[in-house]
Amino acid sequence: MAVLLLASVVLAHAQSYTSGLVLEQAGQLSQAFEEYRLAVNKNPKDLAAFVGLVRLADGLKRDDTLVAVSRRLEKQYPDVPEYSFGLAGGLLAVLYLLAQNLVPAASPSPVPLSLLARVWRAERWRIRRGGPLPYAVAIAAGGVLTLLQGGPT
Repeated sequence: MAVLLLASVVLAHAQSYTSGLVLEQAGQLSQAFEEYRLAVNKNPKDLAAFVGLVRLADGLKRDDTLVAVSRRLEKQYPDVPEYSFGLAGGLLAVLYLLAQNLVPAASPSPVPLSLLARVWRAERWRIRRGGPLPYAVAIAAGGVLTLLQGGPT
């Protein structure tokens, strides 16, 4: 009886993640996002479902959900660095969305000479147009957050 119960729990979990993957491949991204969220809620250590959630969050502008889920999972499982990365990426994405209305447009002046001024000009252009957060920034922030919390060394 216990084996049957265990098999049904594993099958239900797999169906939820698999359903999310099928929906994502069919282009039904909002439904896939919800399936991944349900899969992570059922089994918080399901990294495949969590990665699916992360993958879809930015494109669907559901970074707030990613932050909430990542924060909960990070507190539950501080030994899993992926949750810190998800939290950092979600927070940075939310900041990027908020910055769209706050960052002034780049001036039409000639290209600035200093490297910092050129980077700031490029970032203003990206933010104002709703461009994606550079993935390397999210990865670096997640790494720093993990190390600051005494994560894997």
